[in-house]
Amino acid sequence: MAETSGSKHFSGRGCLAACVLALVALLPLDGCQSSSDSTPQTAQDTLPSPPVRSPAPSRDEAANLIKVCGRPDSDTRKAAPSGAAGAVRRIMKWKRYDVEVWLDHNDVDSPRWATTGIFLINGDDAIDRETLSKKMPCSRRTTVYFVDGLFQ
Repeated sequence: MAETSGSKHFSGRGCLAACVLALVALLPLDGCQSSSDSTPQTAQDTLPSPPVRSPAPSRDEAANLIKVCGRPDSDTRKAAPSGAAGAVRRIMKWKRYDVEVWLDHNDVDSPRWATTGIFLINGDDAIDRETLSKKMPCSRRTTVYFVDGLFQ
């Protein structure tokens, strides 16, 4: 066939390929361009930092322990030795686990208890998380701030 004009016409796949090539050639290549700065940019973390884990003032460790380990065999309350007006110490004993938990709260109207000591019954030394987990396996299912190091 003889060409009637001096230009070629594309149709179908050829036209599509030519259009794609033209678009690629016209797009700016921002990632490949070098900046005029001679110092390299440092990477910055754009993710928000995780929240700092701190004891919440609304926690009630007595209720949490009762929920996961059942009612204690003994639950007594007396004035806390801290001397603050209205401060109360609660001592809960689970004989089946041979564990005694001391909890305090400083507000008469507050039902929120925080651990201040965990002992073996009739023992003098506080126990750590590992010992508590062995003696009282149910305690693994809740945070006990005294042995989990969150008071420090």
